[in-house]
Amino acid sequence: MLISCISLMSACGSSIDVQENSNSNQSTINNDQPNNVTNNPDLDNVQIIDWLTGQNIYGMHAINFSNGMALVPSINGESKNLHAIDKNGNLLFTLDNYETAHDDNSFTNGLIYIYNLEEKCTNLMDDTGKITTPADVGGTHFEFYSDQFWKDMFDDGYIIVKKVVSDFQGATYKAAILDTSLNVIVDYSQEVYSLIYNPTIEKTYLNGYLISDTYENRETICNVFDIQSNQLKKYTSAELEAFTDELIQSMNLMDYVKYGFINVDELGEILGLNQYPTLYKLSCINSNLFLAVFSETMGMGECYFTLVDESGTLKFDPINYGTYDYFSPGMGIGSKILAIDNYVVTIDSIDKTYDEGAFAEMTGSLSTVTYRITVYDTNGKKINSTDYIRYVDELYAEDFYFSINDEAIIVADHDQITYYDLNLNIMCEN
Repeated sequence: MLISCISLMSACGSSIDVQENSNSNQSTINNDQPNNVTNNPDLDNVQIIDWLTGQNIYGMHAINFSNGMALVPSINGESKNLHAIDKNGNLLFTLDNYETAHDDNSFTNGLIYIYNLEEKCTNLMDDTGKITTPADVGGTHFEFYSDQFWKDMFDDGYIIVKKVVSDFQGATYKAAILDTSLNVIVDYSQEVYSLIYNPTIEKTYLNGYLISDTYENRETICNVFDIQSNQLKKYTSAELEAFTDELIQSMNLMDYVKYGFINVDELGEILGLNQYPTLYKLSCINSNLFLAVFSETMGMGECYFTLVDESGTLKFDPINYGTYDYFSPGMGIGSKILAIDNYVVTIDSIDKTYDEGAFAEMTGSLSTVTYRITVYDTNGKKINSTDYIRYVDELYAEDFYFSINDEAIIVADHDQITYYDLNLNIMCEN
């Protein structure tokens, strides 16, 4: 079936999420290319989020800025709250008994799903702080994404809301599809609900189409629902193959990567990157550029990166940004580099200390790890660097989060959050 042919792998977002851990002591590193430094991190003007004192912060679920607003989660006993802050760390408002409904740590198209713990209901919040409940749009439940199907739809600007209508005959389930302005594209219907929620059929989302398999009269029938035109067509397997072939041929290379039609090795061969060290990761960061990550062996040894366009032209020679480190929890190659439209950010462990003992480095536990964070432009020029000292807590050794969008960089662990601007000036921290 087509469903198996177009099963989606990892979608390509505007940033690449990463895992690590830390605490606050920052120090500025002199740039090797002083002409490229725009601003050195100014530690004298760091905004301390003092109102968070005494709060049990959970940095791993911190939400990066969108439209100047970020969300900081806290846990106090059985209570979970979300605190909205501005870029100076000032408190805008607090949502009591709320948590984020997924682990993406970012707004998407200016929206984020949040979960009301008291009412046990998922709501949508925009980056102005406006909250929309399912009832506000005539429904009973927002479907926040729990797998790639939902994420792909949400990334493309489609929101699923369902409702249950009960009468003397029982319950009737319907679903609707909204855009990011919460306008109805496809009105509530049982047909849409069955396309999305029927557990007995395979389904996938592809470039504005919902595609699913059903069985009618002992024959596999493929449903193709065009969201924008609100039209459902039924195909045989052969007809569906012809339809999808035409659809896929209309896509560009970035779409192939986004929907998982091509793996790293195949893409590397198309782009002519096989002459470089082992290609470990190749991800699109915008409509024109890929981030290419290499290592001496698969995910181990010296690590390099460059940017490459669709024709296979490298923007600059691969840059060494560190070495895979077995002894820094979570510090695999994939977790050390992020990219967005105009910036690449790397993080590398440059020093470690251990608990006291004659053979501490061999047998003791880590005490601190110093990470160097470096920001580059899309021509491979270094903009700035800073050091970040993490005080390792063995209970939370893997709890480290590192993220970037076009407004800020987050470095966070289970109880510490630092927001940097894109020149590595610290905006605020707790």
